[in-house]
Amino acid sequence: MPRPLQRKHQKMENDTVIQKVKAWLTPILLTLVGGFLMNDIHEMKTDIKKLLELSSADQIRLEYLEKEVDALKGRVYTTNNKPIDNNNDYPKEPTQLIAIIPGKDNDDKPSDRKL
Repeated sequence: MPRPLQRKHQKMENDTVIQKVKAWLTPILLTLVGGFLMNDIHEMKTDIKKLLELSSADQIRLEYLEKEVDALKGRVYTTNNKPIDNNNDYPKEPTQLIAIIPGKDNDDKPSDRKL
């Protein structure tokens, strides 16, 4: 049977070993976690920069296309040779569409029909 003094001494030795392991392991683990976090933050920053560049390029394209659409709206004419306003003033008279559809009786004379 071990004596109580030996148990106390053995327990103190175990505690000092655990304290030494904690003293070495804690900074190593904190350094690893910090390194991983810094790597992730750096990667996120580069991704954000790329996304901002793409977003600004898309914005410039959209502005250019809007200018082109506005320019084309000014050039579009109705059947009365009047430009269409931005208020969507379309001609009040409907435009007639005429199509030539061959007859079903297989003759060479096509019939005119108004649609």
